[in-house]
Amino acid sequence: MEFVKEKKLNFIIGIAIGLVVLFYVLSKLKWLFIYFSFALMLAYFFDPLYKFLLNKKAPKVLAIIVVFGIIIALLILTIFFLIPSVINQLNILYNEIPKFINSYQTLILSLEPQLSRFIDPADVESLLKENLSELQKSILGFSQTIIIYLSNIVSSITFGIVIVPLILFYLMKDIFIFKENLYIFVSKKNKKEFKEVLEEIDNI
Repeated sequence: MEFVKEKKLNFIIGIAIGLVVLFYVLSKLKWLFIYFSFALMLAYFFDPLYKFLLNKKAPKVLAIIVVFGIIIALLILTIFFLIPSVINQLNILYNEIPKFINSYQTLILSLEPQLSRFIDPADVESLLKENLSELQKSILGFSQTIIIYLSNIVSSITFGIVIVPLILFYLMKDIFIFKENLYIFVSKKNKKEFKEVLEEIDNI
């Protein structure tokens, strides 16, 4: 009997560990899909420029380097204008938190005389302190959640800055092969329509 219970427990633990690993892998695959989609979008967006450089007899690698240079320049400009704005908004939020706590504290304390008519003053004071303490804990928890969330986004973006250029390089280098391979995943009935859509995108 004990052996059966232990076996069931091990099975449940194994399932739990398997689910944790599965969710972890899926979360990573989600970001890999985002990286690939973003790289594919960039490859199609800069494909006309890439073709133009190839038509001017530029080597493939040189054409890709030029495209990368433009992307990096755009990225630097975006960071230059975006990051200060985000930092400024976070500073405003950080500076407003003490004001919000003080306003809430003033509001709660203003209720003390009214509450004292129905509740013992000592209980009122205890209740007010408890409410303020809970508010501070909630704000602290919210701040920590935001920091963790932003940290995860920054780490994912940092990883993406490494992965996306690699995917983009191989997509642009062999974009024609990639397009041909896409047809494999399209049914025969929709293949012609899918090809027309790709050609329309190329002509944009």
